[in-house]
Amino acid sequence: MRKAIGVATLFLLLAGCVTRPDVRKPAFSQLDHIAIHVADIKSSAAFYEGVFGLRELKNPFPGGGGVIWLDVGNGVAMHIFGGRTSKVTDERERHFAVTVADLSQVTEFLASRGIAWQNFDGVAGEVQTRPDGIQQLFFRDPDGYWVEVNDALKRSVGR
Repeated sequence: MRKAIGVATLFLLLAGCVTRPDVRKPAFSQLDHIAIHVADIKSSAAFYEGVFGLRELKNPFPGGGGVIWLDVGNGVAMHIFGGRTSKVTDERERHFAVTVADLSQVTEFLASRGIAWQNFDGVAGEVQTRPDGIQQLFFRDPDGYWVEVNDALKRSVGR
């Protein structure tokens, strides 16, 4: 009896996963926010404010909930959660990217602050050109998260 109930439950769950042609997929509108979990919430917020000029947003939760919200632009926010005690995964595949019109300003700024960068392959101080002509570099924030900066914005400038 239990086996029959289990099979029937599984069937009902799977039946709910079948695409119904009369139900449309929701349209992706835009990215709302990214969230990172950091050890020191104030130093991480100061880092992103200092490197990218992000402004702090009013957190709508009473007391802030241990989260700082930063304005990334175009309606997108960064939520910085404090209290992380474990190490961040050391994989460049896990990163977020920002785009700028002029990557040379970024390398000059990073160098002036002693922030090391590298290309995707890990070559220090190198900027990489992707097959589509976009240049990119990677660096780590104080918690070890990888941040990509690329010059894809140059495509939209002058369109």
